[in-house]
Amino acid sequence: MSPLVIIRLGTLKNDRIGHFVADAVEQKVRIQLSKNRKIHDYFWLSAWSANTQWEAMVRREFLVYDWTRFIDLWNRILPGGEKHIRPSTYTWSRDVHGICRDGAGAFSFTESEDSIAKKYLSSVGWQEGRPFVCLLVRDATYLHKEENLTGGEGNPGKWNYHNYRDSDIKCYRAAVNWLADQGFFIFRMGKIARDPLDIDHPLVIDYAFDDQKSDLLDVWLFAHCNFCISTGTGPDAISMAYGKPNLYLNAMPLADLHSFQNSTWVPKNLFWECDGRPLLLRDYVDSFFSSSEHYHKAGIEISDLTESELKTYVQEFYLRYNGLWVDTEEDCKLHNLFWKALEEWPRYKSHHGWRHDESRTSTIWLRSKSAGFFD
Repeated sequence: MSPLVIIRLGTLKNDRIGHFVADAVEQKVRIQLSKNRKIHDYFWLSAWSANTQWEAMVRREFLVYDWTRFIDLWNRILPGGEKHIRPSTYTWSRDVHGICRDGAGAFSFTESEDSIAKKYLSSVGWQEGRPFVCLLVRDATYLHKEENLTGGEGNPGKWNYHNYRDSDIKCYRAAVNWLADQGFFIFRMGKIARDPLDIDHPLVIDYAFDDQKSDLLDVWLFAHCNFCISTGTGPDAISMAYGKPNLYLNAMPLADLHSFQNSTWVPKNLFWECDGRPLLLRDYVDSFFSSSEHYHKAGIEISDLTESELKTYVQEFYLRYNGLWVDTEEDCKLHNLFWKALEEWPRYKSHHGWRHDESRTSTIWLRSKSAGFFD
């Protein structure tokens, strides 16, 4: 049929919600931007999806058929099939070209889905128009549980290399209480979580332990929140896809910050194991590791942000969100030094590319560093 009609085949990485969301939105925008009307894209999905609601929305948006898988497999074997392959993402699930900026490509909910979500919100005391925030603090429980569900129980330590990304939900209580006192509903998110939040506040909902939670509510809440506070883990991609500001706390590594969205990224505290000295900025950037073992081999000790630090960063983000925060001239110099260090990183261009005007690290985090930190 080519070149009269060009058929392209591919799957979407649907076993991890972060990739599933980011890749689907990227594909939607690329299809919308395509000038070539001769191209027709067909998709298939693996048997298990990280979120059934997002799968339903993807199936409404794209041409998704199970038989596409087999044609795709044969196409990859036959000579000349390269032009008919459509990868899950062209940019490593990162919007390095800025084509999905500020909610471009967000998927729609049906009236029925909106009604179900609002009914749940009403049941926990929320009123229409009242601001709410999603809080997502990563621990290893979900990945271990998911591995059991998909037949990986023979290797219970498979995901331990990700432990450097985990945080203790209890350390977020002061920040959550303060934010709730400002009038925000807070939904502590999580499909599976280890510990309850244990906060007695009428505006704080420990949704992760709520019997009414569902895949629909998981997606809807992230998509409609005013902003999201996260440690940098898959579901926060939903808020990103819908153009919501994200505050990333205890997020690792620093050079992985989401420069392509409205976000503030604050990493964990890093020290040299040999003498306890804090890492310099260039060391933070160079320590682009993806496992706890890599940090250990590099001689780096990882320390979570304290409860007081977390509260302070949430307060800064809250003020920015409400247009009440103003960086001083000296603050701007610190941010320029930060971006200069990142831009000198050899992988900067491929990993970041287009940069959102509201992407940054915390001003308070930069202020807390000594002058030598920026050398």
